[in-house]
Amino acid sequence: MQQVTVQLGRAAVAAALAHDLDLSASSPLRRLFVDRALAGSNGTEALVDVALTLRRPLVAIGAPVNTYYPVVAERLHTRLCVPPYAEVANAVGAVVGSVVQTVRALINPLPGETGFRVHLPSGIRDFADLEEAAAHATREIGQLAKARAQRAGAADVQVQTRREDHLGRSTSSESEDVYIDTEVVATATGRPRLWCDQAPVEGRNEDSRRHQIG
Repeated sequence: MQQVTVQLGRAAVAAALAHDLDLSASSPLRRLFVDRALAGSNGTEALVDVALTLRRPLVAIGAPVNTYYPVVAERLHTRLCVPPYAEVANAVGAVVGSVVQTVRALINPLPGETGFRVHLPSGIRDFADLEEAAAHATREIGQLAKARAQRAGAADVQVQTRREDHLGRSTSSESEDVYIDTEVVATATGRPRLWCDQAPVEGRNEDSRRHQIG
């Protein structure tokens, strides 16, 4: 409880002073003044007493706010406001948040041969040309990432791909780069699908559904 109180109060003070002061974890000023004010006296008799006053009320949302924030508000000498239904804020956030799925593919040169091998979640495939291998990997993982996002409940899925070629320095020539491998990453993002997003089954209306049930 003590540690959570200090961390929550620290975050509130850092937000209030964001434009004036950086309260980083390594700041001696934060440890001396902010943490001491948030920790309370705890029965000790320190030579220096520190108090902070937040000149705005604290508005807290989330299920555990009534457990932690009253003490935080008390030690910041401010008023606490917990809106009605604050406990469901995280549930609403989950609904309006994003579904993200990431799939990776790796391309390696074939050992002792001319060509490239694409490693996919579905298996491997060899190509004679690097660009062909990269195009295949991009297409396959893009489709897979989109399918995974849709299965996870995403709607309006957008897919972004990123390719990164890794090169190394040749031991025989300092000016010549040696191809090592290529990583291709596909990230599919979409908002969670709501009930109203679900498309009706074609050719099936309420009357036919009742008839089938009967």
